[in-house]
Amino acid sequence: AASGALNVLKGTAVGVLSLLILPIAGVASKGVLGLALGGFVGSVMGVLFPAAGLVTCVQQLWKGAACTPEAITKRREGMVWDRVRRVWTRYSLNDESKRMETERSDRIEAEGTARERRTAQSKKGKVADRKYYDILKIPTDATESEIRRGYYAE
Repeated sequence: AASGALNVLKGTAVGVLSLLILPIAGVASKGVLGLALGGFVGSVMGVLFPAAGLVTCVQQLWKGAACTPEAITKRREGMVWDRVRRVWTRYSLNDESKRMETERSDRIEAEGTARERRTAQSKKGKVADRKYYDILKIPTDATESEIRRGYYAE
């Protein structure tokens, strides 16, 4: 309903603007003849655009009313509307849990791989000053969590 009302509002706004702007543009470009032509075209658009907005509003309301019984039935059957694919699909809490666990393990694995790469790179490089490493009593190739533990231990 809100989308339909918005269509009516947009159509009305464009129609009113056409009714006001086209005669002014006509006068600027062709004088009195432009005023008459702009007034005529602006009047036609002033009627057509709000009418088009009203037609799309009615269409959306009709479509929504027609789809509501199916939506109620599908929700009772435990299905959910997939906005991307625009179809009703079964919702399984077990499937959702498995999907989330897979995503979580993939993320943890990716973080671990990135950490290993950083550690390997730090082992290759030389440390300019061991001062802070010595204060924290950690090796120069310490991981981020080892540095954190060393910091809180001191």
